[in-house]
Amino acid sequence: KEREIVGFYLSSHPLKTFPIISWLEHTSFADALAMTKQVTSLKEPMVVCCGLMQSFKVINTKKGDRMAFAQFEDLSGNAELIIFPSTFAKVEILLGSHHVFVIKGVLDITAQNTCKIKVNELIPAETLSQDFSMIKTVTLGLPATVTEGLLGSLKEKLTPGSIPLQLAFTENDQLLLLMTSQKITPTPELFQDLSTRGIKLQVGI
Repeated sequence: KEREIVGFYLSSHPLKTFPIISWLEHTSFADALAMTKQVTSLKEPMVVCCGLMQSFKVINTKKGDRMAFAQFEDLSGNAELIIFPSTFAKVEILLGSHHVFVIKGVLDITAQNTCKIKVNELIPAETLSQDFSMIKTVTLGLPATVTEGLLGSLKEKLTPGSIPLQLAFTENDQLLLLMTSQKITPTPELFQDLSTRGIKLQVGI
C-alpha cells in the first residue's frame, strides 16, 4: 500500500520482488503499445507481459455472462486488460487473491493511444515462481569469456529433464543462438545459482 499512502513506492516496485519476471521473455506495456502502431495486417499480435493489477471491474454481457476490465501497470506504463467470460470464469478467484501477474493474450490493434490486451491467460507471479513446470524453453546467455571450467560447472549443475535448452553467445560481434540436444529440469535454486555465475537467463512460457 506504499503508493496509495505516499504516492510512490518507498522500497521497490512489487514487480521487482519476483526474480522470475526478470528472467521471463516478455514485452513491456510501452513496447506493446508501440507494436499496435506498427501492425500492417488485421492479425492481432500475441504478447506475454507482466504487470501489477491496480483495479478491476466486473460487468455482465448482454447474454448475462460475467467478464471484467482490469487496470495494470508495469515499470514502463499502464495497460487495460479485457477479460472475456470464458477466461474470467477461470481467473476470477485469482483476481481477488493476487496482484502481480504474467499476462498472455493478444493486443487490441484498434486501440492506438492505450495498451489494451485481450487476455487468454493470467498466471500469478507467485505461482510461476514456485511451479517451474510452466516453463517451455530456457536460454542461457554465456559471458564474453567462456572457459572449460565454466562449461564443466554448467554441465554438472544442469539436471536432465524435458525442457529445451538454448545457449546464447557472441562470436565476431554477432549474437548466436545454439539449440542444444540436452533438455533440463529448471528449478529456482538452479536459476539463482546460474545468476550468481554471470549467466543471463531467459525463459519462455
